[in-house]
Amino acid sequence: MENSAWLAHVFSELASDDLVQVVVTMWAIWYARRKAIHEAIFQSPLSTHNFISHYIADLELTKPTPREDKQVQYQGARWIPPPLDFVKINVDAATSKNSNQASVAAIARDNSGSFLGASTLGFSGVSDPETLEVLACRKAWLWRVTSSSRRSDIY
Repeated sequence: MENSAWLAHVFSELASDDLVQVVVTMWAIWYARRKAIHEAIFQSPLSTHNFISHYIADLELTKPTPREDKQVQYQGARWIPPPLDFVKINVDAATSKNSNQASVAAIARDNSGSFLGASTLGFSGVSDPETLEVLACRKAWLWRVTSSSRRSDIY
């Protein structure tokens, strides 16, 4: 049986864990041989064996752990309303990956979730996320100052 036919037979017949053992062993032997031939660095058989054992142990750590058959439902982010007679102003900022553009936004809602207003502003030349968040808060503060007399929190 020629080498490629033997290898195809091994790949088709071995269980997954055994196949990993064979492939990692072949790779480690090839690597040790290459180092000896091309760099005159010789490894002992024990160090090659230890490498194989540790490498396979590390591979085992990457396997997903079996889970119970529980249905896990994702609960997305939920808007939390402000206290009664307050307005909640949520702010955010975003930057463009491909240009030097950015924008900030603010949206205001009362404790029942009713939309009270929103504002956006675009910038050119500002890409620092912290600066943009401050500008978003400033935009929210200006909206609050020019709107009704309700108390408001900025988030």
